Amino acid sequence: MKKLLVIVLAFVSFSVNAQDTLTKSFEDSVIVEFTNLLNQYRRYSKNIFTKIENSSEYNATCKKHSEYQASIHTVTHDRADNSKFMNLTNLSGHCENCTATLSGLSAKQTASNLFISWKTSQKGHQRNLNNTELTKFGLGLALSDDGWIYATYQAGN
Repeated sequence: MKKLLVIVLAFVSFSVNAQDTLTKSFEDSVIVEFTNLLNQYRRYSKNIFTKIENSSEYNATCKKHSEYQASIHTVTHDRADNSKFMNLTNLSGHCENCTATLSGLSAKQTASNLFISWKTSQKGHQRNLNNTELTKFGLGLALSDDGWIYATYQAGN
């Protein structure tokens, strides 16, 4: 019985730590890691030599949408007011990717999971990462109450 209690306490401790991982510092680290992965992929796999830069304005927009996704436990391009991303931006050359990954990983692992999920996903998601016309991007994360990190990537020029 004591061994079981120790195991349960260790699991609860892990769960609490997983909830604590989504600090501003953690989010910033994920963005740095993701930026590095994105630019390496663009340069070495696609021969795109122009770097895509992170935008704090885009990050804020992405964060807001990720928080909505986390609150409804669903990966979606729809907004809380039932509008859609494409209706919000009347500009061509803007794109959005959404996904979710487990929490409790390092910033590097989280960034890698997000990047791989979009790189290996539909051609549209892949195209969003490769588009040479896109010069800036944002990434926003939000932690749901069941331990999933919801992520939104938006890019434009």
